[in-house]
Amino acid sequence: MKCKNSLFLFGYLCFVCSSLLAVVPSPQEMQRRDAWLAGQMTESADPLPFSFVYDKAASRDLIGSWKISRSREEQEENRSRQVWKALDGQTGLAVRCEIVSWRDFPVVEWTLYFQNTSQSDTPILQDILPLDFCWATGKEEKHTLHYSYGDGRGVESYRPLSMEVPSDQPVVFAPYGGRPTDQNFPYFNLSAPDSGLIAVVGWPGQWQMQMQAEPQKGTHLRAGQELTHFKLLPGEQVRSPKIVFLFYEGDWLRGQNLWRRWMIEHNQPRLAGQPLPPLLEAASSQYYGEMTQATEATQILFIDRYLEEGIPLDYWWMDAGWYLIEPKWGGLVVDQWEPDPARFPRGLRPISDHAHARGVKTIVWFEPEHIWTGSWLYENHPQWLLQPPQVPGIEQTINQGQRLEGRYLLDMGNEEARNWIFKHYAKLIKEQGIDLYRQDFNIEPLLFWRANDAGDRQGITEIRYIEGYLRFWDDLLVLKPDMLIDTCASGGRRIDLETLQRSVPLWRSDYAYEPIGMQCHSYGLFFWVPYFGSGALVLDRYHFRSNTYPSIVLNCDARNKTLDYDLMRTLLGQWRVFAPDYRGDYYPLTPYATGEDAWLAWQFDRPEEGRGFIQAFRRPRNTFYGIDLKLHGLLPETAYELTDMDTGRTVRLTGKELREKGLPVEIAEQPGAAVIRYHAVGLNP
Repeated sequence: MKCKNSLFLFGYLCFVCSSLLAVVPSPQEMQRRDAWLAGQMTESADPLPFSFVYDKAASRDLIGSWKISRSREEQEENRSRQVWKALDGQTGLAVRCEIVSWRDFPVVEWTLYFQNTSQSDTPILQDILPLDFCWATGKEEKHTLHYSYGDGRGVESYRPLSMEVPSDQPVVFAPYGGRPTDQNFPYFNLSAPDSGLIAVVGWPGQWQMQMQAEPQKGTHLRAGQELTHFKLLPGEQVRSPKIVFLFYEGDWLRGQNLWRRWMIEHNQPRLAGQPLPPLLEAASSQYYGEMTQATEATQILFIDRYLEEGIPLDYWWMDAGWYLIEPKWGGLVVDQWEPDPARFPRGLRPISDHAHARGVKTIVWFEPEHIWTGSWLYENHPQWLLQPPQVPGIEQTINQGQRLEGRYLLDMGNEEARNWIFKHYAKLIKEQGIDLYRQDFNIEPLLFWRANDAGDRQGITEIRYIEGYLRFWDDLLVLKPDMLIDTCASGGRRIDLETLQRSVPLWRSDYAYEPIGMQCHSYGLFFWVPYFGSGALVLDRYHFRSNTYPSIVLNCDARNKTLDYDLMRTLLGQWRVFAPDYRGDYYPLTPYATGEDAWLAWQFDRPEEGRGFIQAFRRPRNTFYGIDLKLHGLLPETAYELTDMDTGRTVRLTGKELREKGLPVEIAEQPGAAVIRYHAVGLNP
C-alpha cells in the first residue's frame, strides 16, 4: 500500500506541477483583456478601436452626434457576446459591432456591420477599418513584430520573420490577388519585453494590415478589407473582416502557444465532438494525371493493395479529373460536375462503397468557383459568372501560371448561383458516398471582383462573394455535420481564420515532397495552424520524416509489390504513436534555415500529460553528426526518460539538464532524421 500511495502521490504532484507549467491563460492576461474591453468597447469609448469615413467625414468626428447603445452581455457556453450600435438619424446608416470575448482565453474578436435603414441610397462609405487602434504597453519601449510569409513562395512559404516596427513610415501587408494567404499571412504577433498582443485579420479575401510605431504612444495598427468605397442601397447590409486580439504576458512564444491552444479548443473542426486525430490518406494522383486517366478499377486496386500490405488508411483521396473534361482546354477543366461515364459508368459510388466496406472513408475534389468557356455553367448560366476586366490584352495576363483566356469566376454572391451549386454538390455528396469534401481554388479572384464593381460600389462584389462562400460551406456542414471540409487554393493560399473555423488544410502547399522545403514549411506553419497535411512520396526515413504532419497523404505506387512495405509500416506505426502530440505546445529548437548544411529541429510538449517529442533533421551537406538541443516547458526537478524511436536508445535527464545543457542528439546518416519521445518518470532524487 505504501508503494502504491507513493506512486499515486508522485503522479498527483506531477499533474499539479505540469498544470502549473502548462501554457494556460493567467489571471493577469484575462484582466488585461477585460480592461481593454471596458476601455474600448463602451458607449462612451473614445477612441473606438475601429474607424471609417462617411460622406467624406471621419467616423470619430461623426459618431459623437449619433445615437449610441450597447446591449447587455449574452452568456454562451464558452464566451460572452455583446453588441455596440450607432445610428445616424439623418441618413439612416446603422453601424453594429458584434463583440465576442472568451471565458477561458484572453481573446476578444469583433466584426462590423453597416446597414442602410432608410429608403434612399446612403452617401459614400469608405476606408472601413475594423481595426484602427494604437497598442501601448505603458512604457516607452519598441515593439517587435513576429509574422510569416504566406504560401506561394516555394521553399520559403510560411517562413517566420521578425522586425522592429518602424516609426518613419508604416509597414504594409496584403495578400496577392484576393486569396487571403497568398504570399502574405494575416496573423501578427507584437511583442514587448514582457508582454504582447496577437492581432489577426479574419477575411477570405483581399485584406490589408498597416503598422507604424508612434513615439511615446505605441504601435498603431490599421486593418480591414483593402478597398472599400461604396454607397449602400435601401435596406442593404454589409460586413467587415473579423478582427481577433489575444493578450499575453511573457515572451512571444508563450503568445504563439496560447494562440495554438485557442485554435484547437474553439476553432478547429472536430470529428464526433473530439479533437481531430492524426489522419492517413492515400491517393493514386501521381500515376493517373490526378484522376484524368483513373477508372473505377484502378481506384479499387490501389485501395486493396494498401490494405493488403497492412497500411491502415483513414481516407481514400480522389483528386481532380474524375468528371467530364472540356476537350478545348484539356487538363483538369470541368465540363460539368458529373462522373465521367466512360471511366466511371456507375459513378464514384462503387469506389466509396468498396472503401467503406473495408473501413476507409473517401475524399473527393471539387472546384466550384473556377469556370471555363465551353463548360456546362458557361453555356447554361452565363449570368452567374463574373467576367474578367475588359482591358486589351487581359487574356494574356498570367494568373496562377496560366492565361486568363476563357476563364471566369462563379459569383458566390449571386444567391441563385450559390443555391444551384449547393443543391448540385449536396446531391453528389449523398449519391456518391463522399465523406470529406475537398474544395480547391486555382484562380486569383481580385481582378474579377474589382472589374464588376461600379465606381460608387467598390468592394461590394468582394463582400458579397465572401459572404456567399462562407454561407455555402455553412450550409454543407448543416447538411452533413459529421463531414470534414478540406480547404485548398493552389495549396495553402486560403487558410485565413474564417476558413479554418470551417475546414482543415490537408494540402498546405503545391510546393510538395522536397524535404528541406517541407521541413521549413512545417517550422513556420506550426506557429499559427495546429492541424494541416501534405504528401509523402519517397519512403526512406529522411524523406518520410520531412513529410510528417498531423495529416499525411501517401502517393506511393501501391501496385509495385517490391516497395519496402516493412519500412513503410514501421514509419507509419511510429507516426501513429507520436502524431497525437502535435496538439501540444510548439517550440523551435534551432534557427530557421533553408541551407543544405544546417540542422533543423523542433519540440512538441504536452505538459498536462508529462510527455512530448522532438523531431530533428540533419541536412545532406551537414558535417556535424551531433547537436545539443535545449528543450522547453519541462519541470526542472522532474526526471524525464527520452527514447530514440529508431534505435531504442534511452536516456534519463532532469528537466533542468534538458533546459540548460540540452539533449544530445546524434544522427549518423547524412541526410538523416530522428524522432525522440519523452515522458516524465519521477522526481529528481
